[in-house]
Amino acid sequence: MLRSSLFRDLLSGKIRLQSVTGNDVSAAQHDIKKLTLVQLLRLRTLHLDFTPSGCGADTITGVGGTHEAFLTTLDGLLFQQLGHKAVNPGSENGQAAAARFKSTSDAHQCGREAVMFVAAAEAAPSPIWWSWWLPEGVDVATAESGGAPRVQNRQRVFFNAQLFASSGKFSDGGVFEVSDFSKPDRHDPSGRLRWMDWKLNVVTEEGDLSQEPRADIVVLEATSPVSPSREAAANAKNKDDTEPAAAGGNTAGLVNAETLRNLRGGLRKTGTLERLGQQ
Repeated sequence: MLRSSLFRDLLSGKIRLQSVTGNDVSAAQHDIKKLTLVQLLRLRTLHLDFTPSGCGADTITGVGGTHEAFLTTLDGLLFQQLGHKAVNPGSENGQAAAARFKSTSDAHQCGREAVMFVAAAEAAPSPIWWSWWLPEGVDVATAESGGAPRVQNRQRVFFNAQLFASSGKFSDGGVFEVSDFSKPDRHDPSGRLRWMDWKLNVVTEEGDLSQEPRADIVVLEATSPVSPSREAAANAKNKDDTEPAAAGGNTAGLVNAETLRNLRGGLRKTGTLERLGQQ
């Protein structure tokens, strides 16, 4: 790792990304790929209030683009790893699951949607399971079934918001099904913010579950912490947002510090952070 001392200071909170020069940030960007999920979560949690460029920028120099690229890379890797963890729990309810992702964007989308379930579970803690239609590019096989059935080229699993893990088995305690009525915030100049509006239905019998995924609304993807293009923001505002959508994908930008801290606290520590500090 070329910039181990820089990451050690960032992860410990000794320094903030805002105070790092653009050249050092640029040199450290490649090393982000070497961070563990716990380290990515900590680094992002420490800088949730940092907007490097665009609307609300809080840098005093012209190097915001370099910091912006750093955080974009960080967010991408973070959600990719969270997606793998959410869909690949190892073993849950006696079913060992293995997921294959056609692209990193599919893992990224799973990570965003799983975080949204965790955030919603803070307001609706019971039942702890959520019905989840995965993106088309994700294929999940279970030890018992050999693979969840595909409907419209998508598979349904059940996500445990407390364990941050998935299962192919319906829970006896019931699950949440989500109708997503979230809408873009038309007064937000960045085009990134949305009003979260989920209608939750508790399903206690597996036969009462919806038999197919709901059609997604085409909205602006929240792939980075920065402002999107004006054209993309305008397109998002002009879409008809009155139709309910599949759970999770349309409210990806609504992630707060408390949600990420809770996720980080639930991960097993491996000692990698300590070893990094000794390098």
